Amino acid sequence: HSSTLPPKNSTYYYPSVSGSFVFTNLMPESDWLSFGKVRLNWASVGNSASFNQLIDNYNIVTSFNTPMTSVETTKKDSLLKPEKTNSLEAGLEMYFFKRRLGFDLAVYKTNTTNQILPLAVSSATGYYYKNVNAGEIQNKGIELTLNATPINGKNFKWNITVNWAMNRNMVVSLLPGVENMQLQSFQGGVTIDAHVGQPYG
Repeated sequence: HSSTLPPKNSTYYYPSVSGSFVFTNLMPESDWLSFGKVRLNWASVGNSASFNQLIDNYNIVTSFNTPMTSVETTKKDSLLKPEKTNSLEAGLEMYFFKRRLGFDLAVYKTNTTNQILPLAVSSATGYYYKNVNAGEIQNKGIELTLNATPINGKNFKWNITVNWAMNRNMVVSLLPGVENMQLQSFQGGVTIDAHVGQPYG
């Protein structure tokens, strides 16, 4: 339960389920195959808004001993929803030759929806940004870890671990009718954007 979200959207859950199967338990003992396991995990997690993102208020400025107020540059949203990320991962772990050689392979996909983002709006509205729940971002990738023990003596043991990973990120959707969302702008017309069909940022 989050106090920084509106009451009707303030509760979110963290369900998950995971399972694994050690298939070498059903196989006869082998000199070359020491261990083998497959696994599958699914989880859904939430994320809240930061403080003071729901109700518009004024900044109080004291200049020349005269108190003044100004509107904040971001329009708040009293109907914000929590962000949600659904993750799915599958893996294969195997060891050989009395665990002298092995690997752990994982593939995954995560989809984040209702991201809380500042959407750039026309300054004619009196604001520069508006808080919104926007679209869907997808990350998918693969990770491989290799383990080896070239030397396993009585007084000396040498372990080697090598890790390789790859991630692909893509903006699946934004707001209805919106193909591009400007996240940041710099001098010379350079911007950082979220564009549908392209990596985030």
